[in-house]
Amino acid sequence: MQRIENEPDLLTSIITCDETWIFTYDPETKQQSLQWKSTSSPRPKRARMNFSKFKTMLIVFFDIQGIVMAEWVPSAQTVNQRYYIEVLMKLRERVRMKRPELWRNGWILHQDNAPAHNALSVK
Repeated sequence: MQRIENEPDLLTSIITCDETWIFTYDPETKQQSLQWKSTSSPRPKRARMNFSKFKTMLIVFFDIQGIVMAEWVPSAQTVNQRYYIEVLMKLRERVRMKRPELWRNGWILHQDNAPAHNALSVK
């Protein structure tokens, strides 16, 4: 807390990273559940999750102002330290272009403990 009191702009200089899996689902049966049925007609089918036809990872970097960069990971790509270093190089360039005030004044990258984030070459 003392650092925040001494540096009131500290929270505006933090960029956070998070990853999420993106799936697609077939919503065909959801339309069926929206149809009007009489009391004697069979019960409509409800939408349910099936195996996804599309699955990919999205890495998002954001700060107090919003999204700085979003990176779609190619489907065959593993997020290892080499790939993550490439993503961080893109992030540096994006911060320079999109947040010049952070580029001039310095910024802090906050990320979780994923193995690619903790690799010595990344640190």
